[in-house]
Amino acid sequence: ILERRGWFRLHAAGTVEQGKLHLWHAPRGSGKSVRTLRALKTSQAAIAGDEMILFHSGVAYPFPVPIASLEESGGSVDRRKFVGSTKFLHEVPADRVVKPTDDFVLMAVVGSRIPPFALAYWFASVILGLGLPQMRVYFVRRETLLWLAVLAVRRARFAFQLWSKGRVRFISIGELRT
Repeated sequence: ILERRGWFRLHAAGTVEQGKLHLWHAPRGSGKSVRTLRALKTSQAAIAGDEMILFHSGVAYPFPVPIASLEESGGSVDRRKFVGSTKFLHEVPADRVVKPTDDFVLMAVVGSRIPPFALAYWFASVILGLGLPQMRVYFVRRETLLWLAVLAVRRARFAFQLWSKGRVRFISIGELRT
């Protein structure tokens, strides 16, 4: 429903660093949760979220769900595969949630891909909504094929706008984990 109303969801974590919102767009298991949890525990940085960031009209909106970890002090967890009662949930206090802002940079983790392929990989991941809840459902429902095409075009336009405005910086997984 959000996408139908002009909102976009991106599988990313967000922390304020050096006065600017940094959105960490990376594959599952690359360290987004660990970095966000570290910011929550060791600094007074504002947090935008750990799983998903919302966008509308060029503004990033926080989506601060509790950060899941395998131990009280941190350590990432794959929320889709983890079953058990020893998972720790770290709440983001309301006073630490970043305000909606258009002052952000998207740190796109592209691994070791060379630049032309990095850009193509990033566009594909944004357009397809990789890592987002419910995106798999869109791909398997036949009655939504036309809507999926419309959504892909909208997400492509959104990705191009971010990239053309200089809001995307490609980084390695090592940079995310520092």
